[in-house]
Amino acid sequence: MKKLSFLFVFIVIITPASAQLTKGNWLVGGSGDFTIFKVLKEKTHYVQASANIGHFFFDKFAIGVKPSYTYSFAKSEGSSSFAKSHGFYFGPFARYYFLPVEHPFNILVEGTYQHGIERKGSEYATTNYSLNSFSFAGGPVIYFNSAVGLEFLVRYGQTKYTKENYHESRLQFGIGLQVHLEKN
Repeated sequence: MKKLSFLFVFIVIITPASAQLTKGNWLVGGSGDFTIFKVLKEKTHYVQASANIGHFFFDKFAIGVKPSYTYSFAKSEGSSSFAKSHGFYFGPFARYYFLPVEHPFNILVEGTYQHGIERKGSEYATTNYSLNSFSFAGGPVIYFNSAVGLEFLVRYGQTKYTKENYHESRLQFGIGLQVHLEKN
C-alpha cells in the first residue's frame, strides 16, 4: 500500500498538468465538508455536500451557482436526548485562482451566499426554518490533468436564521473534485 501511495504522489508531481482556468471555460464539480463542534455539553457533527457549476468570465475568475445539502446530529453529554437537522441551500459563488494557469497546482479562494430551508427536530418536536448562509473557503488544488482537479479546502461559514435571533458559525474542512470544461 505504501508503494502504491508513493507511486500516486510521484505521478502527480511529475505529470505536467494544469487546469483550463481561462476566460470562457466552464467549472463543474462538488465538495464535501465536515466539522465537529461542542457548545456547553452538546456535541454536534455537521456534514455538508455541495455541487457547483460556474463559468470563467475572466482568466482565473469564475462565478456560478451552488446547491448544497446539510445534515447535523447533536447529542447532549450524559443524556439520551438528541437533535437532528437537514437543510437545502441554493445560491451564487465566486472563486479566484492565484497562481498562473499553467501550474500543476493552484491556490483558490471562494465566497458563497446561499438561502436555505432547514428542518430541525428531536424526539419531542420538529420545526422548519428559513435561513441565509455566508461562507469563505480557501486552499490548494492539485490537477491530475488539464480537466480534473482535487481541492483541499478550509471553510468558515456563518448561518443566520431569518425569523429568529440566532446564528451559527463554524470552521469546516473539506475535499472537492472539479472538472474544467474547455469552450468549443
